[in-house]
Amino acid sequence: MELESSFDYVLIDCPAGIDEGFYRAVSLANEAIIVTTPHLSSVRDCDKVLTRLQSCNVACTGLVVNRVRGDLVLRGEMLNVDSIKDYLSIYLIGVVPEDDNVSI
Repeated sequence: MELESSFDYVLIDCPAGIDEGFYRAVSLANEAIIVTTPHLSSVRDCDKVLTRLQSCNVACTGLVVNRVRGDLVLRGEMLNVDSIKDYLSIYLIGVVPEDDNVSI
């Protein structure tokens, strides 16, 4: 690839889901970082993506959990980060808290 000689890292933001956009992005990747939200449907989709990445010989180097709300986790209304990490059996890189100001 031409970009490899010019950059140490090239980040590709892959669309959610497993469709043609996913396969186009993955075809160029050596490694992947998985991003999920703490919702059951998102974590299940993430698990499917991990399986597809393995079949495409793309190494998954870690997990980022996005849009975490501590108050909802404490009330049991949102999955906690440790249970997500354990379910996916993947190294946790980071957690991004939900910020209402971003939406505004």
